[in-house]
Amino acid sequence: MSAYDDDGERVSDMEPVAPEDMFLIDDFLVNDLTVLSGAPGAGKSFLAIDMVTALVNGESDYLGFTVRKKLDHVAFGLTDGGKAKWELKQRLGDDAAKHVTAWRIQQPGAGDKAYWGEITKSLLSDRVDLLVVDNMLGSMGDCADISESVPGTQFIRRMQFIADAGIPVYLLTHTAKAGEGYSPANAPIGARAIGALARGNLILRHDTSGRTLVLNVNWAPSQSIPVELVPAEPGSRVMRWARCERAAVVRERKQRQRKAEKLDANAELVERTLAEQPPVSTFTKLADYYADIPGLGSVQVTRKILPKLLRYDRTAPGWERAVNG
Repeated sequence: MSAYDDDGERVSDMEPVAPEDMFLIDDFLVNDLTVLSGAPGAGKSFLAIDMVTALVNGESDYLGFTVRKKLDHVAFGLTDGGKAKWELKQRLGDDAAKHVTAWRIQQPGAGDKAYWGEITKSLLSDRVDLLVVDNMLGSMGDCADISESVPGTQFIRRMQFIADAGIPVYLLTHTAKAGEGYSPANAPIGARAIGALARGNLILRHDTSGRTLVLNVNWAPSQSIPVELVPAEPGSRVMRWARCERAAVVRERKQRQRKAEKLDANAELVERTLAEQPPVSTFTKLADYYADIPGLGSVQVTRKILPKLLRYDRTAPGWERAVNG
């Protein structure tokens, strides 16, 4: 009797897996179990809704990543009441909302194997293409302590069972705050179970510098992407996520641009001085004389730069280039 089971297969005989069978969105949403974690208020629900909008609307990409498949039916399992359903409708917009079903995950016993087994049957019967669970903490059974490894592992296995049945799962959960004692800040609570079982692990961080989406997806290199929420259209209440540039990067670019403008302005001042030979003989008066040149800066700054570029020859008299200019 062989020690191998019926699934044993030589690796060399395995067929390559097509990208559309691995991802719903390249390097972002796997065709299996993906977990999005982040602090309360970071925007996890907004991100999930925005991603679903791209999938059901058949958009070609999401945040720069290729969308592999248009979805017809997405189910949202929510842990809040009717208000959450209404907010979901408002954020989706009319077109995307037609492809989404929402229900409230029931308590007590939401963490039970039997409960999720029945949910899986319903999802398969309704031909659901993707299950979004918002959120893990609210979906655990009564008295379950997610800081313990066993409840976290059991719940992740419930979600993996659904994914193994052919329905990709997008699970939202919270990161621990510093000092809570569960795990380091910015790591998902129950991180060991999540990291071991989920194929995709995303973290949405929000701090004073803005929001960053960290992608740790199997088969793909880790990435950190600055993102921001913007209106779908001017004046629209529907918000979409978009890549953005950090304020520091923008500030640095502007500084380089201003520096280049000043160099151009100084070059113009030198050429005009040599060509026009204005009737002034001091740097302060020269800077004031050409103060109309765009980007030149203040007279105080310009007169400190001019000696490196020009000199006034009192014997000629007239302006000429400085030796080092």
